[in-house]
Amino acid sequence: MRTRNNLYKKLYSKKGQRFLTAKVRHSKQNEIDNRKIVWHAIASFYLDTELLEYDYERIAALFTQSGFSITELKKIDLYEVFPVLKDNLLTISGVWNGIDEGWLNKECTLTYYRRNNNFFRMKVRFYNRVLYTMRKEHWINIESIMRSKTTSQIPINSNLIENS
Repeated sequence: MRTRNNLYKKLYSKKGQRFLTAKVRHSKQNEIDNRKIVWHAIASFYLDTELLEYDYERIAALFTQSGFSITELKKIDLYEVFPVLKDNLLTISGVWNGIDEGWLNKECTLTYYRRNNNFFRMKVRFYNRVLYTMRKEHWINIESIMRSKTTSQIPINSNLIENS
């Protein structure tokens, strides 16, 4: 037999769960929105065009503004963008003029939710062993630009130099 207090407790806890679920869903959506710019920047690695120094500077600036570390950016590439665009690396006449933003957002969002699945990660790492060489040069250029920007922004304390 249900008492009035138990009924209120159940209703209150269900409302709390709904609120918590909505809160989690909202935070996930914010995280996805923050990643969209990164997804589009990384997508340029998969185009059938050569990137110039200016392109690398622009991409490095976007990566720096995103707040993600190099390690996190590489994981975003590997588990969220690579599964979607790896086929463009395999085709002879790949996409060279750009990737549809809506399609990329939708597909990368799907892989974002699958990124922690063990089978999915194993399959992605298998394909990455074969195809990483096609993206490796891009990451080397981006890392060197990002490192040079961070080291040039560190102020030099003249007192330390004089005392040495």
